Amino acid sequence: MSIYLKVTVTVTHFFVAFISLQKWVDEFLVWNPEDYEGLEKVTFNKRQIWFPDITPYERINVGSAEANMEETFVLVNYKGEVVYYNMMLLSVHCKMDVRLFPLDSHACTIRFIVYSETADEVSLHYTRDTDAEENILKKNGVWYVPHYHVQEVNVYYLCCPLPYKEIHYTMNVHRESGFYVINIGVPTLLLSLTTVAVFHLHPESGEKISLCVNNVLALIIFQQLLSASMPPTGDQTPIAGKLAQ
Repeated sequence: MSIYLKVTVTVTHFFVAFISLQKWVDEFLVWNPEDYEGLEKVTFNKRQIWFPDITPYERINVGSAEANMEETFVLVNYKGEVVYYNMMLLSVHCKMDVRLFPLDSHACTIRFIVYSETADEVSLHYTRDTDAEENILKKNGVWYVPHYHVQEVNVYYLCCPLPYKEIHYTMNVHRESGFYVINIGVPTLLLSLTTVAVFHLHPESGEKISLCVNNVLALIIFQQLLSASMPPTGDQTPIAGKLAQ
C-alpha cells in the first residue's frame, strides 16, 4: 500500500487529499491467457471480488470520492494480482500546538486498519514510492512536510485475542513563517522601537503627542491584523499574541 498526499491544516483538523495504491494477490482470479485468446488483464467491479476493507482509524469525515465506492473498479491480471486506486478526502482530528505561531510545527498520525480480518488473515505492508515522496515534500506556500514516517504495527484489542495489522503514517507539518515575519513581525518591532524613542523627545516637543497617537493607532491596526492571522484556539495562546498585547 502506498499513498500520494495533499495536506491542508486547521487548528484541530488535518485535511488530507490522497490517492492510495493497493495491491494484493487473489488466488481465485488466476487464469491461463492462452485459454482466453491471450487475455491478460480484466476489469472487475469491486463488489464482484474479495476486497479488503482498509479504513483510516482517525477519520472524522470522508469526501465525495467514497460516495461511489460501489461503482469503483479494480484491475486484475492473469496472475491474480489485483490493483486498486482509491481517491479520498479525509478530515482527521489532530491536536495542534499553536503556542509558537508562526514558527509552529505539528506531527499528525493517520492509522489504516482492516477491521474484518486479523493480522494472520490479512497483513498490511507499506510500499515505498519515490514519486509519492517527492509529491509529499513539495511546499505549497502555507504548509510543507519536511519528512514523514511510516510504521507497520500489530495492535491488540480487548475484544479479540489475535492482533490486527495497522499502518501508521506520521507526517511532520511545518508552517511557512516568512509571510508573518515580514508583514507582521517586522512592522510591529519597528513600531515598538518608535514608541520607545518617544521618551527621548523633549517633553515640550509638539511632535511627541502626535507621534504617540500615531503609534497607538498603528499598534491597534497591527494587533487586529495579527488576531485575524492567528489560528483561533481556546486552550492555547500564541506567544506572538501575548507579546502584541
